Amino acid sequence: YRSLEDTTGTNGEASLEFDSAGAKKVVATKSNSSSTNYHSDQVEVDIQRHTKRLKITPPNEKIEALNPASFTVTDQQTGRGIEGVKVDPESGESEETGRRGEAEIVFRKTGQKKVTASKSKTDTTEYLGAETTVRVREAPKKINIEGIPDEVSAGKQVMMRIRNHRGDPLPDATVKAVSRQEHQIVKTDGSGRVRLMLNEPGYYQISVSKEDFNSAEEQLRVQS
Repeated sequence: YRSLEDTTGTNGEASLEFDSAGAKKVVATKSNSSSTNYHSDQVEVDIQRHTKRLKITPPNEKIEALNPASFTVTDQQTGRGIEGVKVDPESGESEETGRRGEAEIVFRKTGQKKVTASKSKTDTTEYLGAETTVRVREAPKKINIEGIPDEVSAGKQVMMRIRNHRGDPLPDATVKAVSRQEHQIVKTDGSGRVRLMLNEPGYYQISVSKEDFNSAEEQLRVQS
């Protein structure tokens, strides 16, 4: 460590700022005067590291598997971002935070996942780790609408089948049929089928939605 030096004031006090932790020797000396001889003295002191407690904050938006999620690591006391922190997710690759304390994490699997933050101690600072638990959802999947015609006569039943991105029937999906005169909401059955009875002429916007799926839309013209 570098050599430190300060001169005592009228009250006999001096201030030294150490740049590393550990056992340090402090020596006090004073030049002799014409009337006084001064004997030097020394003492050993144990310099402790500063302690910083980490805080890890997940993103506000939903976390989806295979999509990047930004975590922020800060000093719990000051709220400032900390660079060089290892962010280690369960079922994902660990990343280090940048200058603003942020790290992009990609989870490979869904479910409740623990994320830890840690940083090796330096000459002056010891970091106390942090952890948080987040829910990782499956990324939204595509919905396919089958059997919808371009146009149909008013009062005629329209039957559609809704499938997921794998081509399997999608039960309990919400189907909305909206026009200027009419608004219907129905659910698909266990086979992904749904029946609509559209009575008013005009253009209908057909939309299908379900949690964890991207919604799908089609337009249907109803003739008089």
